Amino acid sequence: MNYTTKRGMTYLLSFGDKPWEALARKLKDQGISSPLLDRLTTKQATLEAHMNMLQREFMQETAGALRRTEDKVNWALLQLEDQGREINKATCSLKRRE
Repeated sequence: MNYTTKRGMTYLLSFGDKPWEALARKLKDQGISSPLLDRLTTKQATLEAHMNMLQREFMQETAGALRRTEDKVNWALLQLEDQGREINKATCSLKRRE
């Protein structure tokens, strides 16, 4: 992860720590309306939506990776099971010859 990406993630995760956010919350709680206040609160909602979208995307990617891994494990186990049957057949066939 390069510096720009780290800085971007830090910014997203630090939402709520900036002075303008506290002021925006205070003014909104007091019922004050302003185009500037609307911009700031819209930005907050947009950031929250982006975080939710990233979380969903991460969960979907993780679930997909787990499904693919499960398929690989099941395939390997099936191969082992098949080889076990082949070994048993060969062993039984050798015992009958003796």
